Amino acid sequence: MGRLFACAVLGILTACVRIDLAGASPGGSDPGRWSISAFGAYSPTAFGGDTDGSTFPGLAVTPVIGAHWSLRTQVQHFAYSDYPDAGPAHFTPVGVGARYRIRATGFGPFLQAIPTIIVSKWGGSETGISRVRPGAEVAAGVSIATTTRTAVELSAGYLVSSSAGSVRTFDAPATEFDGLSQTLLRVELSVAFGH
Repeated sequence: MGRLFACAVLGILTACVRIDLAGASPGGSDPGRWSISAFGAYSPTAFGGDTDGSTFPGLAVTPVIGAHWSLRTQVQHFAYSDYPDAGPAHFTPVGVGARYRIRATGFGPFLQAIPTIIVSKWGGSETGISRVRPGAEVAAGVSIATTTRTAVELSAGYLVSSSAGSVRTFDAPATEFDGLSQTLLRVELSVAFGH
């Protein structure tokens, strides 16, 4: 519970901090500029008994640190309802990585790589197991400045995490709790603030 609370607090802080402190346009390359964004991701990859794909929310902060480089911090939440022998499964990846914009301003493609720590839980609140596992996400996309202060980003990526291993409960056979291995399609809205 404490770890989930910490992730919730981090998400709130991310939403507050990712406000642009310098005031350049979202496509600009001014070091010191911050922007806030919210995104929705769709994964067509099956997980456990969920075979129809799932959607997930997230928040991110991306301060510009150079003409083409940004520091990317993001938090997401994945929820599945039908993991065999466990029921619901929840994952909260929190990561800090790097984004490279091929063009420094305006419309342009980007690449990003983000190491993550993933808070994972399989099963209900009374009988479930929780783990904190390492993971990573890579993505490629395009950023489209819609006004001087807003942008839309479209990207495709891949998120992977290690499994929790085999867990035996009482006399039941051991259950293997898988990590994530998900393809992600993401739409992101970014807003910049400042003078």
